[in-house]
Amino acid sequence: MKLKLLFLSAALSVAAISYSFAQTADEVVAKYIQAKGGADKIRTLTSTIMTGDINQGGMKIPVTMYAVQNKAFRVEFTFNGLTGYQIITDTSGWNFNPFAGQSKPERMTSDDIKSSQDQLELQDDLLDYAAKGSTVEMLGKDDVEGTECYKLKLTLKSAKEKTLFISTADNMLIKTSEKITANGQEMESSTFLSNYKPVGPGVMMAFSITNNLQGQVDITNIEVNKDIDAAKFKP
Repeated sequence: MKLKLLFLSAALSVAAISYSFAQTADEVVAKYIQAKGGADKIRTLTSTIMTGDINQGGMKIPVTMYAVQNKAFRVEFTFNGLTGYQIITDTSGWNFNPFAGQSKPERMTSDDIKSSQDQLELQDDLLDYAAKGSTVEMLGKDDVEGTECYKLKLTLKSAKEKTLFISTADNMLIKTSEKITANGQEMESSTFLSNYKPVGPGVMMAFSITNNLQGQVDITNIEVNKDIDAAKFKP
């Protein structure tokens, strides 16, 4: 009998700890959404146009990113009079890289399209995450270049996993990490976000974005809720 009670006590302890973590994760998410501007303001975002520069080895390459909530995303970059781009929509995807010798756009594979469609979430992965079919798990705390952060594991409805690092000081997202496949090899892709500023209705957005594989992007301007020509999302 004592053995059974011991197992029961252990099981209840584990359940209590899991429940505590779930509650803590939700509290962290709630504080983050509030720090970003609040759910009501974030939900008003329907489109964004971001302009800036990709900084690679001191060389600046102009870049523009167009996004329509849950429908389409396009990033285009210009160098030496040539413009390349990537388009992701809810049904298709295209790449055009004239710098690599491409003479016309190439359709992305279905797997690449599927793995990239999380970019269509313009508002925020963590906003109403449960209603989107995602889950969030608390992984404790971690240090990101000297900043103490809450560490969360986000699993999207597609089963794609992301690790999110939210500063304990100001409740802002400063790093995301995920596994990606490039050239047939799996690797870690980490993105660092900083220089947050309010845009549009008062939603905080990062103007400095650095990816360990793609380099640094310095955003100079963000426009929200502008009409974007549908032709932008066609090859």
